[in-house]
Amino acid sequence: MPQHLGDFVLSFSSMKSASASSWSFQKKKSFASHVIIAAERQLWRALSLVIKAKMEACESNITDFEREFLAHIVMPDGKTVGEHVIPVMEQAYLSGHTPQLLLGSGE
Repeated sequence: MPQHLGDFVLSFSSMKSASASSWSFQKKKSFASHVIIAAERQLWRALSLVIKAKMEACESNITDFEREFLAHIVMPDGKTVGEHVIPVMEQAYLSGHTPQLLLGSGE
């Protein structure tokens, strides 16, 4: 009998016909390995699409490289700009005061 999950219909009838002993530890391990590899590939594809879209926007003069990748630029201390700025922005919204961010002392 199919199980309904949102808009998806999942049928387990083909799995019930296989005996429990047919799924050895090695098969389970192999299956899990394939699932992990597929998930990793999907994440790499998604990252590739995001970077390609950002580069296309830069090439089309919709934006510039610095604006698109600013949060990911690594600072001298090894943290990204985003890691420095995001907590400061969160605090600014909570307090209602705009911080100086990376302006420093003005020297």
